[in-house]
Amino acid sequence: MRKRLCCVFTLPLFSVMMCHGNAVEWGVAVFGYKGISPGIYGFGVILPTNGAGTDLEIKVTTTPWETTLKNTLESYTLGYGIVLLQVDYNTLIDQDLLLNSSDPFFNTYGSSGERISQTDVKISLYETVYLAFAWGGLGSDLCGWVALTYDDTGVHLVDSAMDMTRQGIYAGTGITVPESSTALLALSGLAVLCLRRRKRQEG
Repeated sequence: MRKRLCCVFTLPLFSVMMCHGNAVEWGVAVFGYKGISPGIYGFGVILPTNGAGTDLEIKVTTTPWETTLKNTLESYTLGYGIVLLQVDYNTLIDQDLLLNSSDPFFNTYGSSGERISQTDVKISLYETVYLAFAWGGLGSDLCGWVALTYDDTGVHLVDSAMDMTRQGIYAGTGITVPESSTALLALSGLAVLCLRRRKRQEG
């Protein structure tokens, strides 16, 4: 009977965790040398559900010790607003963080697609930085992150992920913020399991 009760409450919890894990899309970003002029790289994000994407061009300058990423061009697609913001590992990335940032690296959320503000991103040799992004357009408003590293051969894309629930994702991870109903279900299941264990110990 105890094993049956354990399964009754453990299976829903496991199902919640599995469904929640499927809410993350990996490998959604591309980054690389465009070959049109020295130091010009392209950055793009693809919306997995319908293949729509947005991209921009970044000027990359390097020294033996660090590389600098700078938005110096006006090349981007209007109507597919994108924000880039440098963040620390495990920072919660959501719309509030990105759209309310006072100094993003790149922002095309202006009324006519103009850059609102920008700041350079510097990557020291053999270090990895995380850029949070908000993908706007087509009513999606999704958030994600991109990890970039710099070595003696140039700047490279390490990984990227996007949260498909619109709740938020932690930089450098596949961990998303659970919806309130999902969190409540998980907590209630854990509470029942704890209560059963406590009664068994007292008995």
